[in-house]
Amino acid sequence: MIKGAALPVLLVSACLLSVRTTTAQCGTTVYDTGGPGGNYANNQDLSWTYCAPPGQVITLNFTQFSIELNYDFLTIHDGPGTSSPILAGYTGTGAIPPITSTGSCLTLWFTSDFSGTLPGWTANITCSTPPPVPGGCTYMLSLFDSYGDGWGSSNVGVSINGGPNTFYTVGTISNQVPITLNTGDVVVLTYNNSGPFQGENSYTFGLPGYGPFFDSGTPPGAGISFTQTVACTPPPTPPQDCSGGITICGSQAINNNSTNTGNMFDLNATNRGCLQGGERQGTWYYFSPSASGTVAFTIQPTANVDYDFAIWGPMSTVTCPPTAPPVRCSWAYPPNVLGYPGAGAFLTGMRTTSVDPSEADGPLWAVDGFTSALNVIAGQVYIMYIDNFDNTGQAFNLGWSLTNGASLDCTVLPVGEVALNARPNGSDVVVEWTTNFERGSERFTIERSSDGVVFQAVGMEMANGNTEALSAYTFLDKNAPLGVDYYRIRSTGSNGAEQYSPIVSVLMTRGAEPVLAPNPVANGATLFMHAPTAGTIELRTIDASGRTVHRHMIAMEEGAQQVPLEWPGLDAGAYILLLLDPRGGTLARTPFVRE
Repeated sequence: MIKGAALPVLLVSACLLSVRTTTAQCGTTVYDTGGPGGNYANNQDLSWTYCAPPGQVITLNFTQFSIELNYDFLTIHDGPGTSSPILAGYTGTGAIPPITSTGSCLTLWFTSDFSGTLPGWTANITCSTPPPVPGGCTYMLSLFDSYGDGWGSSNVGVSINGGPNTFYTVGTISNQVPITLNTGDVVVLTYNNSGPFQGENSYTFGLPGYGPFFDSGTPPGAGISFTQTVACTPPPTPPQDCSGGITICGSQAINNNSTNTGNMFDLNATNRGCLQGGERQGTWYYFSPSASGTVAFTIQPTANVDYDFAIWGPMSTVTCPPTAPPVRCSWAYPPNVLGYPGAGAFLTGMRTTSVDPSEADGPLWAVDGFTSALNVIAGQVYIMYIDNFDNTGQAFNLGWSLTNGASLDCTVLPVGEVALNARPNGSDVVVEWTTNFERGSERFTIERSSDGVVFQAVGMEMANGNTEALSAYTFLDKNAPLGVDYYRIRSTGSNGAEQYSPIVSVLMTRGAEPVLAPNPVANGATLFMHAPTAGTIELRTIDASGRTVHRHMIAMEEGAQQVPLEWPGLDAGAYILLLLDPRGGTLARTPFVRE
């Protein structure tokens, strides 16, 4: 909640409550959900986005920070959402240095476990015009200590153009060091591992807002770790993030040895399936059958380490992160596999002789690491994640077994994840979308539907072609009909490959936004709104933690509506009334207070 500001809008998904605002919040003080004098709650999965006016950057100055060490976590993202690059992550109690955005927004993502809470945080928001960057661009060296007790004598040395090293270290949880470089400079990073507890240390080096060129992983290797001639161009999305996945071509063998988890949190309680440890040291892959049949494979680590995997699909296009549990998943623990400690106990994969779609970690000798094979149809798209649970950085080899005519397609999809939004603007609809990379993209077709099933093209925008940077697009639909309108984006590549964005909806009323009165609410209230067409909508009430506390379906007639509402037994506090379309899309949000 923002002290001294209007109640912000809450955006809700299945597992995440995002608190967003469209206006500047400069000069305000922000807190966790416990406010200035209380503790936050258990079982929270929340995000807040704070934005400065256009042309300015936003800074969070933390004056107090205390969350449960190694059980509750706060990450700060450089942008308008939790998919934006991570600037820092914190757990425990201590001082946090000021955090400044590279663009106009910062997003905080907080998760708490089922027991134990603390006072949380207090932070002051300031906005300022960024100073001009002399001589090229500013890189960010970000250093982390997962336990929060500092690196001791360990440090990272930075040398520019052969000059002496400047050394940087961590005193508590993290340290961010901006380093201004000129195009053509040669920068060299060297790591000193003389300090204790190397398994707690890691660091990254890259362009803010675009992710790192280098990620040390844990523990970092000693000596010279990174060398680059500076070009001030964004790095590609790493394959350790879903949106940077590697397209598998044919039945080629795969070899990899990832040392980190990338820049984004792609796995969560909704989509991780059996991967109870979340992301460890993993790599993402895409594959698409060019001929139907049966797909199986075997993963063989080069040393006896615990590898796990999950596969999501089928889908019409790569959607990152996955929105549902995997269709195949193995979490088998090698000591519980017959034959341990032999190398065979460390094999995992899919095979035609297995029957279970998911492998748990045990019990003893009840698992073998293999799931059933996958029957696939040509044209379907699958996402695969392979990770090293032991965090050793050891490599693996993957060999395919394609039977019954199956083969894999080499087509690379034209764009990364498409984030789509549609909003009314008077009598028009503004359709906005972003892509996190484009590889051979040609055009975007904007499609509209009245039922969310049958779509028609209403416009087209040319794509950027090839870029690893975030790209933003806007289209104005000046012919949107009254009622609920659904939109999606069809992306077309220069090779003819196509993919579709998720579907979003917007309510076009040509009238005032819904109003709830009286507000604050003592007992009951009335919802005043204009329905452009007849139909059924859901009214859903959520509390400040995102929990649904009341649901009601209503049949609307066309025209002015007065809907009486009551919330028996509802506690005093702040709530949001959501109006949802038949597909579950949010049409309108009305905040209210129960006295």
